[in-house]
Amino acid sequence: GTRDMVVDGVNGRLVGPRDIKAYADAIQHYATDPAAARNAGEAATKTADRYTWDAVNGTLAAKYLEVIGRRGG
Repeated sequence: GTRDMVVDGVNGRLVGPRDIKAYADAIQHYATDPAAARNAGEAATKTADRYTWDAVNGTLAAKYLEVIGRRGG
């Protein structure tokens, strides 16, 4: 889930459930550091691009072809 996609401090911030202070600190950080917010947004976009339908479909198709190739099909 989230921990597989979000790298804390790189493409977002991870905070514990019900940790209101950490949540507020994360918002404050991005609100007061536009460069950090922009960098995190760009990194998050790159992460999301790896999970588009075309990207996932291409990976899945390659795996199917690999399996078929192993079976001599």
